[in-house]
Amino acid sequence: MKHHFVPVGYLKKFTDLSGFLYQAAIDNRLISRVHPRNTCFIDDYYDLPDDILKRFDQNHKRVLELKAFKQFEDHIGAFSEHFKRGASMFSIHDHVCLVTGYIHQKQRTPYYTVQMEILEPALRSRMVMDAALKLRTQFTEQFKNEPRAARFLTNEFWDNISKKAISEKQNYHHTQLTGLIASAMGVNEAVEEAVAKLFDMQIAVLCAPVDEFFFTSDNPGYTLCPSNQGELESYNTNFGTMQSITYPINSKQALYIYWDADNIVRSDKSIFYHEITKDDLLTVNQTTTNFAYKKIYCVNRSYLEAFVESYPPLNK
Repeated sequence: MKHHFVPVGYLKKFTDLSGFLYQAAIDNRLISRVHPRNTCFIDDYYDLPDDILKRFDQNHKRVLELKAFKQFEDHIGAFSEHFKRGASMFSIHDHVCLVTGYIHQKQRTPYYTVQMEILEPALRSRMVMDAALKLRTQFTEQFKNEPRAARFLTNEFWDNISKKAISEKQNYHHTQLTGLIASAMGVNEAVEEAVAKLFDMQIAVLCAPVDEFFFTSDNPGYTLCPSNQGELESYNTNFGTMQSITYPINSKQALYIYWDADNIVRSDKSIFYHEITKDDLLTVNQTTTNFAYKKIYCVNRSYLEAFVESYPPLNK
């Protein structure tokens, strides 16, 4: 069964009048025409294994595909049309649905596992070393006068334990599925915190110039966060320190969800529309490309071709 990691209803907002869109592959830059149903999917990707079903007291392996993603997927097309009409307000209910769905979208793409493979080993290494040091200190204090424990107090013994724990192969897709079902059940603390922060943020709609288009990708959206030097840097997620999210919503508009500490609104949101320049649009499209998993998409083939030719190193 096809499990789409980017909703078909979302991709349809980047199609031409015939219902197709154009995709450029990151690895070889080849451009092809595709229907939204025939891209951004992996067969049975969200089927839950028995251990996760048991842990979360679920009885259907496809609960994510059939239920958990449904609310966002049912509404994403309507959200896009809402902004296309130039609506001036966005309800609390829709705002919560949108930001929750966006976070789940970031959790559900294969890019998540790629990111975990890069970042998680370093994090796990620090955690293991810290835990090993703490345990060794306790063990040494408790058994320092016990001759039979001498071999367990050597540097070599503890180094070997740490190396084994650090090098242990991880199943990142299993971790991804666990996080997704936890989010769907409202017990993923990190996701709940991110939703709460996004709930307080403002909404602007960035509008592309005439004859220009927003791209999307198989991992749509990115965040901007302040660096140690005070400049803004782009990230795939990093919701804890984010200042804004840019999320293409159709071929002519992108949502810009931003933090304004002096203007926190916990009611229906006013929507601000902003015409951006060609240079600003190029920046958005380049950043969208940087965080793509394998492909970027555009409504217009010639526009996509020009971009690909101008930027041969499509990805980071």
